[in-house]
Amino acid sequence: MDSDGREVNIFENFPECMLFEVLLRLPVKVLFRFMTVSKQWFSMISHRYFARTYAALSSPHSQPCWGIVKEVLSHHCWHRKDCEMHRVVFPSDKVLEDFDGTLLGFSNGLALYGEHWDKVHRIYVCRIRNLITGELITLPQYEGCPKHLSAGFVTQVEDNVLVSCRVVLIDYSGTDFRVRFAVYFSETCKWVDFDIDFGQEIFFISENKPVVVGKILHQRIYGHRLFAYDPYNKPDSFRLISLPGVERRMYTYLFNEHQGYLRYLMVAFGEREDEYGSLIIWDLRDYNRGEWCLQHRVGLGRIQPDGGGLTTSMRPLCFHPFDSGILYMVNDHVIFSYDIRTQTWKILYDANKYSRCGFIYMSPWHTFVIPPWPTCTRNFSRNCF
Repeated sequence: MDSDGREVNIFENFPECMLFEVLLRLPVKVLFRFMTVSKQWFSMISHRYFARTYAALSSPHSQPCWGIVKEVLSHHCWHRKDCEMHRVVFPSDKVLEDFDGTLLGFSNGLALYGEHWDKVHRIYVCRIRNLITGELITLPQYEGCPKHLSAGFVTQVEDNVLVSCRVVLIDYSGTDFRVRFAVYFSETCKWVDFDIDFGQEIFFISENKPVVVGKILHQRIYGHRLFAYDPYNKPDSFRLISLPGVERRMYTYLFNEHQGYLRYLMVAFGEREDEYGSLIIWDLRDYNRGEWCLQHRVGLGRIQPDGGGLTTSMRPLCFHPFDSGILYMVNDHVIFSYDIRTQTWKILYDANKYSRCGFIYMSPWHTFVIPPWPTCTRNFSRNCF
């Protein structure tokens, strides 16, 4: 009812994809009653696709939806329907196609992306997009942005409502003894600059993106170390964490959050042509003491997804967010899964079948997990201006 006592239909202009998601999460008894609301609702609820999706979500063994995307969503989005790697929550893929700029990170079902709005005046603009509802939040512009930066995204969600967030822009263009970064505080809607004396030269690896564990950002730097920064509790300081193993001349690596821990993977290639090398995985089990625990080691000779054509182009892509035993990798034009327990692999995607170039470029990829229910950002967006 509105203020004049007239009945208002809140679903009149409600997007059909959102209605689909809302109905999926209702109890069965409620669904049967809602089938009489309209022909549209009856048709949607009685459809076989709705029934299959509802049964999958209701299963006690069901997992949240997840996927991986390349750095620029508008051009490089990988979420094929025929791939067993994951399933897509959206009936339509338009939500992921409407992004502008560079993808910076994901947090609690929200995506952060940014772009240099005015390179002359060094103005940088960040936006937060709700992956399920499509709602867009534009943050205040940041002036004085460096040409070369990496960005971290941390959110605090309580009872499925976005309470606060931190956006961290790290300047990696300098080669002196200082670390410079800017932090956006949602409580004050302001950017704050920090300039910390490191005591020695520090070099960030530009192709890396910060990894968030427990609201702390972690980024790999030269010297086989991680740079850890806590924008919530210690915004004016940082910590260094040594990486496990020995840095090799020929190797690729991957580090990311996995089930609450930092996980580090190294693919160390052999120094000689007749030496395969090995794949090694560690978890940071004792965060305070910086102690890593070896989880898995296997010779690369056992991982041959492309008819034995193992090359130094093999790259780790991402960890399965829910299964500790599954790893995803790239070898030239093939994306494949590797099962640590059985030491077996399975090809999931062949670029030769779907792309003219037939090669998978290894610019940064992001793993994202979509929560079972949309994160509410309405009040947050009103307070950002």
